[in-house]
Amino acid sequence: MSVSECIEEMNLRIDETTCLVNDSKISASPAGISSMVHNRCTNNRQSHDIRCRRIYLTAAALMMFFVAVSVGILNQNQLVQSDNGSDLDLHLFRSFWWKLFPKKMKKDRKQANSSPAPLLSKKGPHHTPTSNECQEDLNYSTHTAKTAYEVPFAALFADTKSQKKFEASSITTFGGNYYAICDNSWAISKFSPSLTPFSSDNIMIGDPRREEEDSGYEAIFFRDQVAYVVRESVAHRHDSNTTYHAIIEELSIDGDDYTILNQCRSEYEFEGDSKGFEGAFGLEGKDGDYYILGLCEGNHCSEKSDLKFDKGNGRIIVMKKSILSSGESEDESNCIWTTHSIIKIPNSANFRDYSDISITSNGRVVITTQEDSAMWFGQLLGVHDGIFDPETAAFDENIGQVYNFPKSDSCKTVYCNIEGITFINENMVMAVSDQMKKKGKQDYYCLDKDQSIHAFVLP
Repeated sequence: MSVSECIEEMNLRIDETTCLVNDSKISASPAGISSMVHNRCTNNRQSHDIRCRRIYLTAAALMMFFVAVSVGILNQNQLVQSDNGSDLDLHLFRSFWWKLFPKKMKKDRKQANSSPAPLLSKKGPHHTPTSNECQEDLNYSTHTAKTAYEVPFAALFADTKSQKKFEASSITTFGGNYYAICDNSWAISKFSPSLTPFSSDNIMIGDPRREEEDSGYEAIFFRDQVAYVVRESVAHRHDSNTTYHAIIEELSIDGDDYTILNQCRSEYEFEGDSKGFEGAFGLEGKDGDYYILGLCEGNHCSEKSDLKFDKGNGRIIVMKKSILSSGESEDESNCIWTTHSIIKIPNSANFRDYSDISITSNGRVVITTQEDSAMWFGQLLGVHDGIFDPETAAFDENIGQVYNFPKSDSCKTVYCNIEGITFINENMVMAVSDQMKKKGKQDYYCLDKDQSIHAFVLP
């Protein structure tokens, strides 16, 4: 880049009558710049003292730029590192620009800080940036969570019960411990908040190979001493028809094993077995019933390509349990989770998918997205002191905040597979990650954080 082009890029247009520089008269050398500035600013120095000081600073910046270009340190479009490891970039010129035009710079900074940050890249979370977009984002720290501590699942347990893969899908807290599930395993992981590796407090509950097929577990939560786990979407065959419904299991935990108390399907029917309930949460109802809020993975609760990625159309299915009389059931169970209502998630959760949900006793909600590597915080109306009013339940459309999971040093998405979330406290959350997708479906840098538990501090 020439000095003249540099001036044009900096939008510097200066009038001769005010002792400023006209770029067409600048010689592309330090000597030329110095001579021109000296001649222009020696006449009537007193009346133009401030302007002349500014132009001297500009000239100094341009000369430094000229020297940098001449030795090949600064490239026109990217940051290049010199031999001694020091970085030369446009921050140098920003500092001079501040001194020259402080009012304009303060105005620009104010506008930048007041504008919404670009939370989700238009190119998707896994594209390779052509420059460090995180460095250019002046609001990065205000919309990005910070990693507090994390550990792979494989390092938690002294006895993994021969389980080698941990395709984690949901996490919850109960009785001072955390419980997580994997959609490839029938076992439940129990561990302490400290995430101490190989601790005797961390155990696998149940047989990971309880059945031949994968569990399809996608949600876990507790009611008293009973654990509820949700299988995403399971084929139900009757006569010549096949329909797809979630199955909700009720489990009684005893030491390192559990007993199945109940298995009931959802009344809500899905289009197939790949986009069912990806998360769920249970709440005591105002009317005395127990309600489960099932989070659909795809937009519009659909797995059709033209609907599932129609961003900002998340849905929650509100269900309550009904006991079936003899002859009513289509399978061996005597119960069904009937659909009470459907709640639309606000458009501010503008995600391509939805991977888990957690709700506090006062209705604060967090919903994660795997595809967009982010989490949305909102407010569910109709929840007070842990009691849920299904008749007034709806999201406050005026409350919605998206926080991104941290990026790598080069601004790449590394938390590529967040599938589970729960609150630690008001300022922290605990999350779990699925296994990275194989056969080139995800970039190699997704490996580092997969199959792990992560604690994050919110901005």
